[in-house]
Amino acid sequence: MQTGLTSGNEECTVEFRPAISLKAQVQKVELNGKPVRFQVETREGDQHMVVQFPVKSGKYLLRIWLLNEFGYSNQSVLPELGSASRGLRILSETWSASRDQLTLEVSGAAGSEYELITWDSWEIEKLEGAESGQRPGWSTIRIQILPSELEQYPHKKVVVHFSSAQGKSERR
Repeated sequence: MQTGLTSGNEECTVEFRPAISLKAQVQKVELNGKPVRFQVETREGDQHMVVQFPVKSGKYLLRIWLLNEFGYSNQSVLPELGSASRGLRILSETWSASRDQLTLEVSGAAGSEYELITWDSWEIEKLEGAESGQRPGWSTIRIQILPSELEQYPHKKVVVHFSSAQGKSERR
């Protein structure tokens, strides 16, 4: 993260609270190359790394080093006017107590295929209810919702099992 005052000369305080996965561990945080204090607030579904620092004139560069970070993104598209939604819905996300397994309950249009874009997917050991895939520059999780005459938007469970290997990623 890069920040700085654009006008005025009074000191301000920036509080930065990026969400990180429950699997992630913050290794260190630096502001302009120097260590800065931080906290990690853990909740049921995620964690937030919290850092506060004063800002005067000039530029500030905040770097965060994370270990075992994993994430995914669901690219949603609005339906045509008057059309039914065909997008994937993430209904729930549950981590195991040991944080080595993520269970997603999803729903999508019967007979459709979806992709979740992932980062740090090298940590995935096995998938249940989905397959790993690739796009240029991205790893994906491909989810196939089976055709159904009973339900327009069937539910599906996807379980992501993570390896115990320790890796490192950096978020800036």
